[in-house]
Amino acid sequence: MKRNIKLRYTFILGLSLFIPIIIGHNDFPFLTWKYLRYDVLQGLIYTVIYWEGNLFILTKMKQLYPDPDYTAKRITLVVVLVTLFSASFSVLGCFTISPYLFDDPPTKESVFGHLNSTLMLCYFITALYEGADYFQRYKEGLIENERIKKENIISQFELLKQQVSPHFLFNSLNTLISIIPEDQNLAVKYTQHLSQVYRYVLQHKDMDWVPLQTELKFIRSFFFLNQIRFGEHIKLNIQLDENKTYQKIAPLSLQILVENALKHNVISKDKPLSIDILEENGQLIVKNNLQKKKNSEGTRLGLQNVVNRYKHLTGKPVMILESTDFFSVSLPLVTA
Repeated sequence: MKRNIKLRYTFILGLSLFIPIIIGHNDFPFLTWKYLRYDVLQGLIYTVIYWEGNLFILTKMKQLYPDPDYTAKRITLVVVLVTLFSASFSVLGCFTISPYLFDDPPTKESVFGHLNSTLMLCYFITALYEGADYFQRYKEGLIENERIKKENIISQFELLKQQVSPHFLFNSLNTLISIIPEDQNLAVKYTQHLSQVYRYVLQHKDMDWVPLQTELKFIRSFFFLNQIRFGEHIKLNIQLDENKTYQKIAPLSLQILVENALKHNVISKDKPLSIDILEENGQLIVKNNLQKKKNSEGTRLGLQNVVNRYKHLTGKPVMILESTDFFSVSLPLVTA
């Protein structure tokens, strides 16, 4: 809630100038000295006090309940506190400020009239700030959604390029050529898995969610292609109850995490790479033993895209843990 003092007091001064006419309490002709001295000055003093008091309440409640989920509770408390503050000071002002500074002794009618106009003014102030705050959050939400959409588009495009790039195709075809003379059955199986990888990317790249079973079937094909290249130096351990077909995952999330593990870690006979996929407390965990290559930090764009996508789709965080021995990423599972 931005407090532009100059703009606020310009508005307060203008409002004070017309408050006596709006509420029908102007005792003197408009813009005469007595009008300015008694009506406008009195209105200005009260308006400043009510405005600053209400703004203090609004600011404190915003600090106590910043989460949008508590908006209803916060507004309810604001209305109650604003009403109590405004009504109390209105009655107090009728018996102190008005009679001593403006020769306006309290009567039953003046007290109730002042109370009524005070509450109208304070509810207007509250509505003004809440409306401005809501509009600001709505605008920020639109900007954030557009940013996430753009990132998703870029992420999907980069994933597609990664899978169908000449480099990936070149490596796949080289591997295929090398195994055809040695094992034609394996070559056929390799071609089938390669086809499944391409088909999955093309069919699911624009979806928000896919069944966990479907993503696991894809990751097995993807891992099979890499295992032909690295041999027994890489292992994939899937420790899941795969009957839980109601669980869903953002497509290609596992591919990014498995690809990162293969790309950034040393893989050799002496240092095999093991990747575990398991579930704990509604989280899908992808974990690998850590044996970083030198200068292999990279840009982490793929991992950051996964984090941003889950934040956009679920509002839940993606947990990333790194120790001297392992690296793990936890993805929230979604129940259909």
